Amino acid sequence: MHILDTNHYSEINRCTVAGQHLQARIGNQDVDVFLTIITAEESMRGWLASLNSTRGSLVPSYARFHLGMGMLSKWSILDWTDDAETIFLQLRRMGIRIGTLDLRIAAIALVFNATMLSRNLKDLRQVPGLTV
Repeated sequence: MHILDTNHYSEINRCTVAGQHLQARIGNQDVDVFLTIITAEESMRGWLASLNSTRGSLVPSYARFHLGMGMLSKWSILDWTDDAETIFLQLRRMGIRIGTLDLRIAAIALVFNATMLSRNLKDLRQVPGLTV
C-alpha cells in the first residue's frame, strides 16, 4: 500500500511531466495507491483560496474547482482516525518537528503500515517507523 503526499498528488492532478512519470511508475506496480483526507483538505484550501482571490470572472476558478473535486473523487481516500491522532500526538511529544500536515499524513501512513511517496524525504525520514 502506498500513500501519495500532497505534492505528488498535485503533480498528477496538474498533468505535469513529473506527474505523468509518477503516474506511469505507480501504474506499473501491483500495489494500491491512496490519498489521505489531509491531501483532500490541502487541495480544497488551495482551490478555495484561488476562488477568494479571483478578480474578474470567476468562471475559470470555479471550473478548476469543479475539475479538482472530480479528480479527488477518483481516488480512495484514507480518513483521519483516533489511531492516527494518537500516533500524531505521540510523534509531537517525541519532538518530531516537521510540518503539521506532513506529520498528519505520516501518522495515517503509520496506521496503515503504508509506504509514503514524497519528495520531502529530509523531513519524513525523521518519523520513526515510516517507510518513504
